[in-house]
Amino acid sequence: MEVGVQLSDEMRDTLADALRGHATVDLRRTGFPVETNSWTLDRHTLQFLVSLVRVLKPKHILEFGGGLSTGVLAWACAQIAFPTELVSIDHDPHFLRSTLRELRRQEAKCDFSLHHAPLVLRPCLDQLLPIYDLEPGSVPSAFHADLILIDGPPLALGGRAGMLFQAMEFAKSGTLILLDDSARREERQALALWRETFGEAIAIVDLESFPKGLSAIQVQEPVPLKRLAEYTSQLAARELRPLVAQVEKCVLIDNGLCCAEQLVPNRPVCRFGEKEGIFAGPPADSSAAVVELQQLDLSPAALLIFAWPAFWWFDCYADFLKVIRTHFTSVLETPRVRVFRREKGST
Repeated sequence: MEVGVQLSDEMRDTLADALRGHATVDLRRTGFPVETNSWTLDRHTLQFLVSLVRVLKPKHILEFGGGLSTGVLAWACAQIAFPTELVSIDHDPHFLRSTLRELRRQEAKCDFSLHHAPLVLRPCLDQLLPIYDLEPGSVPSAFHADLILIDGPPLALGGRAGMLFQAMEFAKSGTLILLDDSARREERQALALWRETFGEAIAIVDLESFPKGLSAIQVQEPVPLKRLAEYTSQLAARELRPLVAQVEKCVLIDNGLCCAEQLVPNRPVCRFGEKEGIFAGPPADSSAAVVELQQLDLSPAALLIFAWPAFWWFDCYADFLKVIRTHFTSVLETPRVRVFRREKGST
């Protein structure tokens, strides 16, 4: 089921053609031992991958979590007689060596490279998420994938919530990303996070008839990690625009990490915790936060804007939030901003 931005007509046709042709794929011809289990892609999905390669004719393929899918993709690319480069990334060196041995035995295969990358936690906006720690230069900077398969990391090692953030480093406009096991609760949560974070930069559709779930994500606009904060500010500014147009003053709580002029253009903004233009740090406790709020002497209908870098305040300053909810009304809540308006007559 699609939500928000939709796939392009060309991508719809590509997926439809691949779905129509997948049942005729004979995996025995790959020369790779096709033994599926709970850890691998199922046969239905593997057949679809072969059919998709035939239709899409990708120049560059990237997969997170290799193995059986690597061999099937390598064979499929060799069959289309189209120059294709396959890059596979996995955290397990033993698994990579096993995959490499099988690939060397395979007669028909495309240009491929396997990369070992341990899993690490990296900040993705306000969350720490697992991604693969690739050696600099291991994948060329000019490598922009036409097709990306997300089949790792394993759930036991943190799951796949960080993978679209990393995939964006190798994506271009139009890149197709497949998420396996998308019927699982954890993958559904990852998809929801990606929709919230990337908004119109991606289109997502759940493909039908895949037992474990398979979702297709088309990148409309690549948003690498270095651009993520700027892109998020642009989305937040769009969400705030109708509210800030109605007020004279806004108070921004962002831990000093956002560009106030970008979030709230053409309006005076008072940044919470700022002294003489320099952010002095978050309050020591709820009491200190309440004192600073009172010193602001806000006019009626003033807005109090919590930006995403300060969402942790809702967990750490409980008494301060009680005061906010007593004297302010919640008027907007998105994945990027939470906005409260001061009630007239409040002290």
